[in-house]
Amino acid sequence: MKKRGIVAVIVLLLIGLDQLVKNYVVQQIPLGEVRSWIPNLVSLTYLQNRGAAFSMLQDQQWFFAVITLVVMAG
Repeated sequence: MKKRGIVAVIVLLLIGLDQLVKNYVVQQIPLGEVRSWIPNLVSLTYLQNRGAAFSMLQDQQWFFAVITLVVMAG
């Protein structure tokens, strides 16, 4: 049981880090711009995907909401 608790904490920390990085990118990097974060290793680019994989069904949030409800009901 102790191992599950450690895994849960690690997962929550990674989710928190993900959200912090996303917030930083949205607040600090203009859309489409690339910023080097660790030179020659890590760069951040602010892009938006308003659909599913590869922007399929872009701006069709109603479709994803319906699918989510159907899956949850199932």
